[in-house]
Amino acid sequence: LTSIRGSLGLVIGKALGAIPEKAIDILNIAYRNTDRLMILINDILDLQKMDSGKLDYDFQIIELSELLKTAIKDNSTYAHEYNSHFVLRQSPKVHVNADPNRLMQVLSNLMSNAVKFSPPESEVTLVLETSEQQVRVSIIDQGEGIPPEFKDRLFERFTQVDSSSSRKNGGTGLGLAISKAIITKHGGTINFDSVKNKGTTFYFNLPLAESNADWVDARVSQN
Repeated sequence: LTSIRGSLGLVIGKALGAIPEKAIDILNIAYRNTDRLMILINDILDLQKMDSGKLDYDFQIIELSELLKTAIKDNSTYAHEYNSHFVLRQSPKVHVNADPNRLMQVLSNLMSNAVKFSPPESEVTLVLETSEQQVRVSIIDQGEGIPPEFKDRLFERFTQVDSSSSRKNGGTGLGLAISKAIITKHGGTINFDSVKNKGTTFYFNLPLAESNADWVDARVSQN
């Protein structure tokens, strides 16, 4: 699949010479579908590793607001394709013990879902807030909302809210199941609130690192 994707990229980039406009459209469709297939393959591999307990985590003390800013930067091009944009409304500096790559995987999944199911020219809002010994990250969209009957099974594997909408927007039905497994591994919880025709808020809670002193001690012990 990687070879096919690379070959298509060379042809689309006109490395082999000029090609007709109609052919470019078809090649672009094929190229995008290889991206979707690679996402599906990676999701299935992650699930297999989770089931066997072999999914690796690299826990470290990280500053969460910086990770959110990076997630917005990394996903801004995707949002632009849907004529949407991300806004970080609240981001106090807090530390958590986490695998930054796995948290980025969760954020990218939730942020891309929010963009896909929001109307064009809309805003997807990220909020970071603390409460007692935990931190909450919320991703808020302005979409049509999620029907109540999906409340109890949205985080199950291969669950998609609407098959026709899923075909239009893509997706494997695995992203939320993987996200839940990752957040659970971090000692946190993930859930959502939704209001019909007003939007959906997905959020996850993580335990805070106890203090900056603990963060320094953890860094020293790792080194």
